[in-house]
Amino acid sequence: MVSQVCRSQKKGQPLLVYYGGNAMDISMMLPYLDQFPHAKLLVNYRGYGLSTGSPTEQAIMGDSLAILDDVLKETGRTPDDVILVGQSLGSGVATQIASVRNVKKLVLLVPFDSLLETARDLFPYLPVKLILPDHFRSDLAAPKVSCPVSILAAGSDEVIPPAHAKRLRDCFSTPVNYQEFPGAMHNTIWHSPGFDRAFAKSIGY
Repeated sequence: MVSQVCRSQKKGQPLLVYYGGNAMDISMMLPYLDQFPHAKLLVNYRGYGLSTGSPTEQAIMGDSLAILDDVLKETGRTPDDVILVGQSLGSGVATQIASVRNVKKLVLLVPFDSLLETARDLFPYLPVKLILPDHFRSDLAAPKVSCPVSILAAGSDEVIPPAHAKRLRDCFSTPVNYQEFPGAMHNTIWHSPGFDRAFAKSIGY
């Protein structure tokens, strides 16, 4: 079960909720995110960092929604004071949450439209639908999102080709600010020229 939650409560500042990528320990993001004045909530999925358990899609989504709702209740905040940031796998988590909670903003880093379709593109000769239990259908959740959306994609992404980010962009019915960083790869987008400014702007800083 989830046991590792990093929180920073700052009155008067929106709550930035960060959902990380596959096999990522969210504590590594704290130095970067601490440069922004937002209150912050970072949670390791089951089986990540110090959290125990198995990280199935159902478990991840159930935990993520429950923790967010608990924090909002404890702090007296409402969903429209929340900025969701999802990176890679976390983009699937953030998009689904934004589809059922009326948050302030949704920011997606190197996202996919569907984990299933991404796997099909990467492994065209494998029966991925049979061997991949979790599909994270962001393309189905996106039309239900009512807040502004920002997508920051890596132009040379070797894990999630940017075509998937563009497909996801076209699934939203709300305004989407799409920006692609030429030459950036899946895990190096943070070091791309102009990324820091683009990310800061996407979270309203």
